[in-house]
Amino acid sequence: MNQHAPATYLPPAKYTRSDNALCCPHGTLIAPGSCKHCWELHQADCAPCWERHLAEVTQPAPYRVLVTGSRDTRDPRPVNAALDERLARLQPGQRLVIVHGACQDRWRRLRGVDAHADAWALRAKAAGHPVDVERHPAEEHGPWPACGPIRNRHMVSLGADICHAFIGPCTSTRCPKPEPHPSHGASGCADLAEQAGIPTQRWYP
Repeated sequence: MNQHAPATYLPPAKYTRSDNALCCPHGTLIAPGSCKHCWELHQADCAPCWERHLAEVTQPAPYRVLVTGSRDTRDPRPVNAALDERLARLQPGQRLVIVHGACQDRWRRLRGVDAHADAWALRAKAAGHPVDVERHPAEEHGPWPACGPIRNRHMVSLGADICHAFIGPCTSTRCPKPEPHPSHGASGCADLAEQAGIPTQRWYP
């Protein structure tokens, strides 16, 4: 018997014994003095459940980094430096999850800050680091341009331990503002993260 298994266990209505005969239906808890067949099956049921429970409680939760930024940012160094720092701070056994909006160009290639974050994650994972990547393309949330803010709200709703926002200048030809100002999408996502209580660092590369 698994020494960590609970002393009593409420099984399904019927067990099937090794000889394929149905064991007695139970309405009471199974204990060491119960039907031998049921007690053996109880041990088999409890052991994998307990092992899964131990894995859940002993491993630290993944550290989620929400990355947002301008689609026209070409320099990957600020993104790489920020993610290098997060990787160095991981606890033993902890995984780092990079979450980004998978911004694409007309040929469906990642671009800007999302491309830099994705490339960093793939390199780190290939090097054997405990890194995963979550991509959330805006196109999965409806027609453009409303899909962008909807996607950002969705990413924020999934939760994160920190948000890194790499905010460049607005380059939209549709923007009516004449004076220079920050990118709307990245700024908006950073605002949403702050409103959700996610610690947010803004970078202006």
